[in-house]
Amino acid sequence: MESDQKARFDELNAKLDRVIDAMATKEEVQNLQNEVGGLREEVRKLTTAVENLVKLVTALQTEYAAIKMQMLRYDRWFKEIAEKVGIQLKS
Repeated sequence: MESDQKARFDELNAKLDRVIDAMATKEEVQNLQNEVGGLREEVRKLTTAVENLVKLVTALQTEYAAIKMQMLRYDRWFKEIAEKVGIQLKS
């Protein structure tokens, strides 16, 4: 019976050793927290950069639309002027 208990104790002890070996140390947890904190900061910076890029693209789209409308207006004016003075414009 005593050898059976010792075998069970040794088996339990081995299992506990594996669990303890698999557990993170306080230092490992702290390192992980520091890394996560660094990642959060990088994600925040990336988010800010993307938001700024979206603002720039939106401003460029607005400017492009204004330029396009102006070009269409010029095209119409040139055609009207050409028609009034009798000039045929080539495409």
